[in-house]
Amino acid sequence: MTKEFLIGFVFLVAAAIVAFVTATVQNFNPFKDEFIVYVDFNRGNDLSKDNDVTFNGLRIGFVKSIEFRNVGAERKIRVTLSLEQIDLPANALISIQDRTILGGKKINIIRPDESGPRAEPGHVFTGQDPDPLLKEAGTTLKKIGESFDELKTLLTDIKEGQGTLGK
Repeated sequence: MTKEFLIGFVFLVAAAIVAFVTATVQNFNPFKDEFIVYVDFNRGNDLSKDNDVTFNGLRIGFVKSIEFRNVGAERKIRVTLSLEQIDLPANALISIQDRTILGGKKINIIRPDESGPRAEPGHVFTGQDPDPLLKEAGTTLKKIGESFDELKTLLTDIKEGQGTLGK
């Protein structure tokens, strides 16, 4: 082996080690205390480990783990959030949202009001399912479907010679 080959090989191995360590400790910070809270959702909506957690639009943590849990007769998804030390209201609204229009998910936390108790580490929240905007979109699509049904009935009546236009 030549000296140049050995230097190149050592450099590539070192670069691979740096890339591996960077990827595995992406959310690791030994100088910050972890503030762990839990959120129970009915659906996971393609959420995955290490997705961002935002609070009023600012990144404050990440999804540490996701697991299935049986709560009585229901099956829930328990999401563990690792957050920065934050003054988080116990009645905060937590939902899964799209990170961008191209895909990816994030957990979004909204502060509903300033009064009330504060969440302590280990607090369990109930997640909001689904996003209210999606509920509204579903209602709108249902109304559009009903309108198409009425239009189909009207066109069938015209085709069969009923009504003023059908004669």
